[in-house]
Amino acid sequence: MSDTKHKILVVEDYDEIRHMMVEILRAKNFEVIEAVTGTEAVTRAAETNPDLIVMDLTLPEQDGVEAIRQIRGTSEQLANVPIFVTSGYMISSVREEVKQVGGDGKVEMFDKPLDVLHLLERIQLRLEPRAEN
Repeated sequence: MSDTKHKILVVEDYDEIRHMMVEILRAKNFEVIEAVTGTEAVTRAAETNPDLIVMDLTLPEQDGVEAIRQIRGTSEQLANVPIFVTSGYMISSVREEVKQVGGDGKVEMFDKPLDVLHLLERIQLRLEPRAEN
């Protein structure tokens, strides 16, 4: 197994939530990059090419949907990076818009308040190589 840490970009404007997620992910040996705004998320994603992105939808400057749209258009790698979307307002029309811009099957959605253990489990399942039988 490689010693290379998986990079996760955490995009969240609420400091308490972002710090909690960063601490938990670092404790699980992930390299974590932080962003507070949608604009910053696009820049950080392009600079770091994360293995996975956890993004809130309600962000200052630019919302999460627009940030996802821009991230997807940045590079081939970012066009396919898994994105875990978090929101306290995940109505069906928002879910459909996220699927359209994020790519069906490449986006998972999580309602707030977050079940952090479930989120962590999904991250680990998405990033860990599958054992071949």
